[in-house]
Amino acid sequence: MKNLSDENLLKTTKDLAAVGYTLKEIAEVIQVSESDLKEAIIDNENPFTKAYLTGKNELKFSVRVSLSDLAANGSMPATLKIIELLQIQETNERLD
Repeated sequence: MKNLSDENLLKTTKDLAAVGYTLKEIAEVIQVSESDLKEAIIDNENPFTKAYLTGKNELKFSVRVSLSDLAANGSMPATLKIIELLQIQETNERLD
């Protein structure tokens, strides 16, 4: 198995996840088997997992900022999506 702690590999992983690449697509780019990545992703302490999740969270953040901006400018679909996300957030906070 390739070293999944290599700094260049971690940066590439984070950058790719931040633009929506799947594990399969990342595996192709960094030339690691998808099964190795799926195995690594189970461990929350694995540097690869942290890089991947950081990238995914950056993407979620940027999409939600864009949605918020669209809603503030009068987009009804964006407003409805923001309301949906807020309801999910409220539900999750009550369950935690």
